[in-house]
Amino acid sequence: VIDVSSGRQAIDILERDSTIDVLFTDVMMPGISGITLAKRALAIRPELRVVLTSAYFRDESNELPCLRKPFRGEELLQAISGELHVR
Repeated sequence: VIDVSSGRQAIDILERDSTIDVLFTDVMMPGISGITLAKRALAIRPELRVVLTSAYFRDESNELPCLRKPFRGEELLQAISGELHVR
């Protein structure tokens, strides 16, 4: 797990580190939104798996999985492992 403080920092790391398999990000963030981050990350690394989280986001047309807050640890584990097994 790599914890970052901004979307820009996440993009910088994804550009340098090809070993990252999953991006887990909140939809609501300072700077760029989690959706914008996900789109930029997928443009750099199309094979990357993405899981969003939000207490407020309600766009059902979004094709990325979104884990609704609050969630339990086992729900997070299931969402992440489900994305890893999609490959």
